[in-house]
Amino acid sequence: MTSELGPTKRTQINRGKPHAQSDRAILAQVLGEGLIAHVGYQAVSHPVVLPMAYAFDLAGPDADGTLYLHGSVAAMMLRDPNERQLCATITLLDGLVAARSGFEHSMNYRTAVIIGAARLVTRRERAPARS
Repeated sequence: MTSELGPTKRTQINRGKPHAQSDRAILAQVLGEGLIAHVGYQAVSHPVVLPMAYAFDLAGPDADGTLYLHGSVAAMMLRDPNERQLCATITLLDGLVAARSGFEHSMNYRTAVIIGAARLVTRRERAPARS
């Protein structure tokens, strides 16, 4: 497991590079503090973004860790998961910046964007730990 999550062709930052982070500890902090992931996918005729509960395990069974999304296997987004790419965004709003002009208002936030293929969670992953 690497400590850096370097950009790929899909995740290369072109604007605001000084603010971008690829450190796993920072990603883990955002994922740990967040409550909702906004998950986007391409439906048959249009894009869709839905809020979902999530959990994560940076030492999970998938390469570079596992993001678990809470949803029904009957949900369109999770049907045929191996054929569907998803984008999950978790955002923490740290503060609002008010200015004299509405065009100058801003926000201070941290966000994690995770892009990848969905897969069904195995029965073994779902089984509670026994002591």
